[in-house]
Amino acid sequence: MDVIAGSHGLDEMAWWENDGSQNFTRHWLANFPDPSSICAADVDSDGDRDLLAVGRPRTSWFENDGRQNFTERNIQTLGVPSSVFPADLDLDGDMDVLGTNQSNGGDNKVRWWENDGQQNFTEHIISSYFYGAHSGSAADIDGDYDLDVLACAYYGKHISWWENVPTEVQVTLIPHNPPIQIPPEGGHFSYDGVVTNSTNATVRVDAWSMVLLPTGHILGPKRLYQDIYLAPYGDSLKTISHRVKRWAPPGEYTYIGYVGYYPDTKLDSSYFHFTKLAGGGVPPGSVFRWSDIFGEESEAELVSGNALLEAYPSPFNARTNIAYNLAEDG
Repeated sequence: MDVIAGSHGLDEMAWWENDGSQNFTRHWLANFPDPSSICAADVDSDGDRDLLAVGRPRTSWFENDGRQNFTERNIQTLGVPSSVFPADLDLDGDMDVLGTNQSNGGDNKVRWWENDGQQNFTEHIISSYFYGAHSGSAADIDGDYDLDVLACAYYGKHISWWENVPTEVQVTLIPHNPPIQIPPEGGHFSYDGVVTNSTNATVRVDAWSMVLLPTGHILGPKRLYQDIYLAPYGDSLKTISHRVKRWAPPGEYTYIGYVGYYPDTKLDSSYFHFTKLAGGGVPPGSVFRWSDIFGEESEAELVSGNALLEAYPSPFNARTNIAYNLAEDG
């Protein structure tokens, strides 16, 4: 058994190699600000031990190349992360990440990041406020063969656990004609968004979408539907188009849909990628802003600036299809 550790004073991490006789050789790992929690897990499912670490303000994993050379991959940069724990919370065969944030008056969330199997991580909030969330872990507390979540709160002086229950409301985004590539001069993409109620009771939820930019920052919400009422075992479907302007920077974007209670409670999520090809550029004399890379975003503004073709069967039914004639990108 080897040992890993971090130093607040030196802002670095190291590991000590055990030769089998408990003689330890120190190996430097990385410079990392204020490391507060470090653990080992096979994050990328390649058979070797990677590392997970948190330090103000980063949550990261360090990819092991198989020869104990580690490369940092950022999961999220936010607040004062206090702990990190590896667990396959959704039981899909890959390693997800559980984390806590401890702050006196700031972010005090318990959250987990879902691994899509390619080490792209989607954030899910377990508790939006757990005052002084200090440490978290996962275990099958109630013996139902899934992983529940435990955490302790420093300021709140609480120890709590959250039961892992099947998601009763799901969201699914189905992109049209993938893979989606936006040409240099700009263009559009469309998708079907489906929200499904898997219970025998009427539910009220919100649905919204965000965009993960090539920089790693989140933009949104791009769409926000509040107070959606779903009949028992019912669903709601919309077909939506987005226009991407020519000056959107090139790279891969991730379009993410959530269902839950906006903005903090996320019951389910779905996503797809689209790529903006190089070219285009900001018009002379214009100032670039990330918020300007899309056309009009609210549904009311889209309809007022473009032709609403048809809503069928009835906009008041549980399932509605909407299409737009979008203006040419100019």
